[in-house]
Amino acid sequence: MTLNPNLVQLYIIGSICIPFLIPFFKRFKKIIPFIQVIYSLSFLLVFFTQKELFPLHITFGGWGIERGIEIVFSVESLLFLLTTNVVFLAVFIISLSKNRGWNYYFLLTLLLTDISCLFVANDLFNIYVTLELLSLLSYLLISIELKKRQIWSSLKYMILGAVGFNLYLIGISVVYGEAGTLNLSLLASANYQNDFAVMMIMIPLLIKSEIFFFSMWVPSAQTEAESSISAILSAVVVNAGLFHVLRITAALESQSTEIFLLLTGLTSAFLGAFLSARQRDIKMILAFSTMSHVGFVLIGLANFGAAYACSHTLYKSLLFLSVGYYYDIYHLKDCQRKRAKVPLSLFIAFLIGFLSFSGMPFFIGSTFKYEIIAGVNPLISFVLIVTSVISVFSLCRILFLIKPDKSWFLSPYQDLGITVLASVSIILGIINTRKHFSVFSLVEAVLILTIALIFYGFFSKKSSFYYPYKLFKLSSSLAIYSVIIGIIISISVFGVSFF
Repeated sequence: MTLNPNLVQLYIIGSICIPFLIPFFKRFKKIIPFIQVIYSLSFLLVFFTQKELFPLHITFGGWGIERGIEIVFSVESLLFLLTTNVVFLAVFIISLSKNRGWNYYFLLTLLLTDISCLFVANDLFNIYVTLELLSLLSYLLISIELKKRQIWSSLKYMILGAVGFNLYLIGISVVYGEAGTLNLSLLASANYQNDFAVMMIMIPLLIKSEIFFFSMWVPSAQTEAESSISAILSAVVVNAGLFHVLRITAALESQSTEIFLLLTGLTSAFLGAFLSARQRDIKMILAFSTMSHVGFVLIGLANFGAAYACSHTLYKSLLFLSVGYYYDIYHLKDCQRKRAKVPLSLFIAFLIGFLSFSGMPFFIGSTFKYEIIAGVNPLISFVLIVTSVISVFSLCRILFLIKPDKSWFLSPYQDLGITVLASVSIILGIINTRKHFSVFSLVEAVLILTIALIFYGFFSKKSSFYYPYKLFKLSSSLAIYSVIIGIIISISVFGVSFF
């Protein structure tokens, strides 16, 4: 099988069609999701063997690039799609452990289809369409169990998202009015520049990316949602925004936007880690840590940012699914409780996720994290190292909440799901480390982990815990958005000199 435009179109069209089999064949609701993942991974592995041919530009329907819908299949698209499908495979396996309705599987498979389309979209309008569908599916999945707190969290996410997408529409209307096209390839070749329009477009992408001050829906949504959905939100949906932040900043040059994203990323990295260390709820710890690590991606936007985002997808989904497994056993989320025994498979999976999170060599993400830290000026690098220590400290409180039991397995499907993710994380971690290993990164990782463990020993029982409810209220979030919009307008008027 050779790589050609027709093959890529077949992959996209097939991915769109498969989810709609579920409403007609409800008896096979558990089988069709696996058919979709196997179908996707088969194509993606073929593409991976011929990735030297990327980027591949394809226009549907025989139209020209000016009028047709163009998709771009790049190496970044391939990496994001591969990690996304691995996470969905694990989630589908774990979902077999519970009795789910057909609507659950339909929404999840449709979400996977939408994300597949989103990662190859190459014009600002189709990016908007796929992001809107992604948002709608996320709202429904968060509230799938129809609990009051889930419904409110979903509604809050919807309101904040609606504000962001209205700004996005303003941004693309300005772009189309000035350039006459929304195609990113054409805009890049024309050297289109408009700081105001680009920043308007960035706001909903940052809302999806779970960046601090933009994504104030994150803590409640990820804490109240069912654990598999939390893993999807934190590990996959976050990439929907990040991917196009990466693609749009590469296509539309804007120095003001780059500085704005750097400062936003730095703020999110530190505040996310700080608040993560102040939580008692184990899912809240992971939710805030996502905000922190997404900050790392923005800081390393042009320096391994995409690779680190893909790594984060794997280890953060592993952590969320492991925590969900623990919750299914004990129905407890308080990290201040006594240590409890868990199956050995769960303990090992969480340990792998923890070491990946910590940036240890031979675990996924370590190489890219330290490339990001090394690629910035010394002051920012120091802040990121301190942030890493705080993040690891916060996760230590979950690690030392569990201890291994003698039994290997307890729930076969959940054990298998987390084992799949843990195995992929280990394999990719070893491959990446062999290519980029350095003694400096090893020493730095060991020091960060050691300092975090020392802090845990001294301060874990003395720390006060709190959740800043007022900051994350809907009214407060909307006020914060108003301030951010004012800052963006100021930046677009005064330019870089504003800083």
